[in-house]
Amino acid sequence: MADLAEVVFQGLGEASMCWSETPKGVFDSERAVRIGNEIMQAVREELNKDDTGLPVKNPLPAKPPMPNPTEEDLNDPTFEAIWNVIKTWDVNVPEHYFGYCGANGSHVKLILDAIKAS
Repeated sequence: MADLAEVVFQGLGEASMCWSETPKGVFDSERAVRIGNEIMQAVREELNKDDTGLPVKNPLPAKPPMPNPTEEDLNDPTFEAIWNVIKTWDVNVPEHYFGYCGANGSHVKLILDAIKAS
């Protein structure tokens, strides 16, 4: 998704210059980065949904593989409650992969399994 991020951020830069007269003043690069990150989060969320809008399995090559939610998990109100809280988060699970990605059903499954184990 790094190539997509590059396209989004370059597009933001180009769009910032679409004026009949070049704007004057100080360019707020932190604000531009925030906007780009919000766009990328929306893209990640859309890619991590199936037709029902529920989270799908982890798209990253996780080692060891992350657990995927079962049909029973997807119908569990606790699963749904966790998903509604973390669905906009970027998360990192160093036991399974390196780096951050948009939260998905595998992340919810890890949390749900930890709750059930306690």
